[in-house]
Amino acid sequence: MFCYPALCFDLVRVFLLLGVLSLDSGALIQRILSANYDSVYFDPATTDTDPAIHPDFWFSSGSAHFWNMMQKAPATEWEKRIDELMARQIASSDEAERKRLFDEVQKIFAEHLPVIYFVAPRIYVAASARVTNLTPAVSRPQLLWAADTIAVKQ
Repeated sequence: MFCYPALCFDLVRVFLLLGVLSLDSGALIQRILSANYDSVYFDPATTDTDPAIHPDFWFSSGSAHFWNMMQKAPATEWEKRIDELMARQIASSDEAERKRLFDEVQKIFAEHLPVIYFVAPRIYVAASARVTNLTPAVSRPQLLWAADTIAVKQ
């Protein structure tokens, strides 16, 4: 078994043994697309915090709906409910309603956990010592999300 020490410790505590196979990105994508895996540690690039930008992940018919890809019909009642909520969320122009609908999607998702998220990925950023007031964030761009606070020492 190969594992990062902190992760192995946590897995051992819940009596889970893990065998890791490291693959290049092309082979990994091929395994995902063919559903040839038990579990995958994968970081799909997200470009926006709006869930409507990623319908292929949320809709059961989506090509990035990793736990049951490209279904002709939802395999479960909860996936059907997420499809309905996301269709309404995407169609709504009311910001409060869109948030309320996605909150409900997240509750359903959390109940069934088809995908487990690692809350904060390990991200490394670098900047010159002359740059001050940088506050890294998990969201991209990691150093420019509060650009109005950044300064350069002379």
